[in-house]
Amino acid sequence: MIILGLIPVVVGIAMRKWFGERVLQRLPAHPTRLDGERFLGQLLAASSLELTPRMAKRSKLDEEEIVITRDWGEEKSIVPLAEVGLLFGLALLGKRQPELLRWREWALKFSWAFPAFLILVVIFSALVGSFVRWILPAVSVGLGVGTLVGFIAAWVEWQAATLTSQFLQSRAIIAREDDRIAISKAMRALAARHCVPGMLQLLFPEAKRVSARQREKEAS
Repeated sequence: MIILGLIPVVVGIAMRKWFGERVLQRLPAHPTRLDGERFLGQLLAASSLELTPRMAKRSKLDEEEIVITRDWGEEKSIVPLAEVGLLFGLALLGKRQPELLRWREWALKFSWAFPAFLILVVIFSALVGSFVRWILPAVSVGLGVGTLVGFIAAWVEWQAATLTSQFLQSRAIIAREDDRIAISKAMRALAARHCVPGMLQLLFPEAKRVSARQREKEAS
């Protein structure tokens, strides 16, 4: 049972490594012409979405606002622009198929909450001295189920990335062709992070490391 539960986790980690981190590590490091805030403004201006753009500590998307983080808004590099583009793609997707965004939201919450709950059960059982045989298999299965549910969120974000890529291809928002291609690749790579359950994502902060490396290269 333990091995059966871990199979999806191993597959999810492999998918994240191959489709996510490997791609992010190969992105060009030169600065982009637009920062994230201007990029979002131009995306919204060229679309039919009636959303108010805003910057805050955390990103958010609802029926009235599209909120990006200050890090995304102030940086001029591929990964922050890809984060903005992915959120914009989710807004486009939500207008066409709002049920997909609801599936994504449920999947993200479940992939965090269910494995976390089982881990808390293990900790509590260890503290009270009633560690039983079924706990480790249950945690393994919980992580496996969380991974499978996370695939739903990744699939929805891949659809969003495709929409933004098509949107950029038909408009002259990104002047450099190689930047547009890199942003499209980065959006799909960022979506792959959900192939790993929410709690385990804390072990893979690859996007932040890539952004830091890009800033170092730009400064040198």
